[in-house]
Amino acid sequence: MKKIKFEPFLEGQKVDLVILNKNIAKNSDWYSWFNHKRNTELLQLGAFPNSREKQLEYFNSHVVKKNNLKKKISDNMKIQLGIVTKENNQLIGMVTLLNFDYFNRCCGISLIMDLRKKIPNRLEIFKESQDMIIDHAFNKMNFRRIYTTAFSDNLCKLTERLWGFKREGTLREHQFSNGKYVDSYLLGLLRSEWNKK
Repeated sequence: MKKIKFEPFLEGQKVDLVILNKNIAKNSDWYSWFNHKRNTELLQLGAFPNSREKQLEYFNSHVVKKNNLKKKISDNMKIQLGIVTKENNQLIGMVTLLNFDYFNRCCGISLIMDLRKKIPNRLEIFKESQDMIIDHAFNKMNFRRIYTTAFSDNLCKLTERLWGFKREGTLREHQFSNGKYVDSYLLGLLRSEWNKK
């Protein structure tokens, strides 16, 4: 794998959230994350193999490019940033803001980490990455509500505890995972709740 130069967009203590580009899509192992069961068992991904070409196609059609980061983004685009460790400059995950609703000032959030990689303090990195993107959505993009979905009760409880999201509903047997239908938990966080935290 070629050495990749990353450009930070949001800087943290343990990780930076970096701007994605074609070089990252072409030369990193990002595409391979979705070919491993451990990474995709709680996602609706992994049913079909992924390739560098498909990842590049996804990047070109769905991810907001650097020169558009400050403009109003269309509803079908995402702000997706790579999670890169400061310690060894390794791409270990992605954090995403999506489904922009400018009228109601709401958006969704998601995060994936490559669970195959040996990452010390994984939970701290997970928390710091999501903290930075939540703060960006509320205090830079002026959203007033962020929502997400958890596909396990444990992940739902963790999301409530770490970030203060509130459980807003349950979609019964909503997702097919590991050969069975499982519930999906809808969670929401208001800017007023985040700023109190």
